[in-house]
Amino acid sequence: MPESSNTSFNKPPKKVVSQIKSTTKSVTTKTAITKTSAQKKDERDNQDLADATEGKLKKLLNILQIEAQIKSCKTVKELEFLLVNNLKLMGFDYKQAIVYTSSYLGSKKIKATTASGVTHVDEQSSFLQWSEQIIKDLNLPSRHSTQIITLDMLSEELQSEWKEYGIFKLIWIPLTVHNLAPRQFLWLSISKTFADSQLTLLNKITSSFAYAFKFLEQKKVNYFINAKIYNRVTWLALLFVILIGFVPVRLSTLAPAEVVAKDATMISSPLNGIIERILPEANSVVTLNQPLIKIDDSQLSNELEVSKKNLDVKLAEYQTALQGAFSSMESKSQLTFLKQEVALAKAELDYNQMMLEETIIKAPHSGVILFDDPQNLIGKPIQIGQEIMELANPNSIELKIKIPLADAMILKEGYPIKFFLDSDPLHPIKGKINYSSYYAYPTPAKDLAYHVIAELDITNTPPRIGLSGTCKIFGDKVPLAYYLFRKPIATIRTKTGL
Repeated sequence: MPESSNTSFNKPPKKVVSQIKSTTKSVTTKTAITKTSAQKKDERDNQDLADATEGKLKKLLNILQIEAQIKSCKTVKELEFLLVNNLKLMGFDYKQAIVYTSSYLGSKKIKATTASGVTHVDEQSSFLQWSEQIIKDLNLPSRHSTQIITLDMLSEELQSEWKEYGIFKLIWIPLTVHNLAPRQFLWLSISKTFADSQLTLLNKITSSFAYAFKFLEQKKVNYFINAKIYNRVTWLALLFVILIGFVPVRLSTLAPAEVVAKDATMISSPLNGIIERILPEANSVVTLNQPLIKIDDSQLSNELEVSKKNLDVKLAEYQTALQGAFSSMESKSQLTFLKQEVALAKAELDYNQMMLEETIIKAPHSGVILFDDPQNLIGKPIQIGQEIMELANPNSIELKIKIPLADAMILKEGYPIKFFLDSDPLHPIKGKINYSSYYAYPTPAKDLAYHVIAELDITNTPPRIGLSGTCKIFGDKVPLAYYLFRKPIATIRTKTGL
């Protein structure tokens, strides 16, 4: 018995043991649940903090990206487009952004140059006209600090359109650098509440744009400053260029020219008729009295035969009257009349004989005969005095120059020239002007040109008649600046009338 009692005292009952285990397990479970909830809360807090940090970093990254894009802009137009379209990347919620630009620093006359969402600013749009009216009424170009425009600042007419456009506020931001008068202004139409912190950030970003605008304008306008023109070497170079502009040079121009015969003899037709044959070859050498042209003589031959027969008739009548004059007073009285008839018939015969001889045109002197393809002349009807060909001395030449009306200048006898043959442009021939026309004459190209005749200084074989080339004509001495800018000045005066 005592042994069993001791055993009961040392070991608790099974029911008690199970209760203790149950209680312990419950406490452990509650502790684990509490730890899990705390861990989840910490994780959520850390995630929220990470999200907030990521959002701030994203905004900061957007700011850095915009700063980089500002630096990469090469023109004012690119910078304006970036300003009105990329501010939304930084969280600025606006309906419309417009850049206004003044014509010069301090000017109150401004113009919309770039707007968000469009490639071209329509000055006739109702919204733009409404915004310009607000700018005019509030005299915004004269204000050099950011202006918040509210509904109560406008007239009743402008307030009605304000409500139609659904605008909450308007922000006017002059892009000012170092308190200087701005040239660019930013207009923002806000449809929601705009926090003060956002306005501060907006002023910060627009100040960067203002510096970029100032830099691009200085780069464009003050090119010589950026190129260090104010240093001594550049100034001396500029002064040297200016002085060079006063160096006297001969005014010159280029014009087409052709070698022609000097004092050439024109071979013309002595009668009306048709060319039957051209006897010499083109551009060949002929001698004195050599036949050149044969004119059709059919009609003249017939007239000559008729005049011969008429003369025979008149002579027969005269002989008959002469024989009857011894016995008849009537025949004697007709002798004088019939003698005149014979003389007239003989004169007519001589004339027809002479005209028949004129059908063969001969060379009045030796030289080179100049004409085109003979096939173009054969069968061609001609009239008295009509020029057919030229007869020239190949060693007696001159230069015929045609100066276009636009290149005309004052020319005098004796002014020098240089003639560049198309067939030999490396060896120019010098000469001088002998004659210059006062009036311009039409050319085959249907434009006007002044005719100039020049004499060539020939030491060796003269160039062949008919060769063409380009002639450089020298005029009066003028400053080098006038020589270089004569054509541009004449073009500007023609276009503008100044």
